[in-house]
Amino acid sequence: VNASNVVNYSGYKLERFPDNTVKVFQEGVEVVAMPVLRQLADKLGVSHQNGQGGDHNTRQLGDKVIAAVLQGSA
Repeated sequence: VNASNVVNYSGYKLERFPDNTVKVFQEGVEVVAMPVLRQLADKLGVSHQNGQGGDHNTRQLGDKVIAAVLQGSA
């Protein structure tokens, strides 16, 4: 797994898979991704909305959250 596709933040592990699916784990157990991604997005100042004004889907929001975590840890 590419290191940039796995981040640990605020007690969660976020993992992006080759098909761009984003999964969220807490203490090694997969949890429902979207509520956690929204919570983490708020902490990181990441918008829930895309450029067209609609909400990001799980893959999009997961990608933005992972990118924000990586930027913050760089």
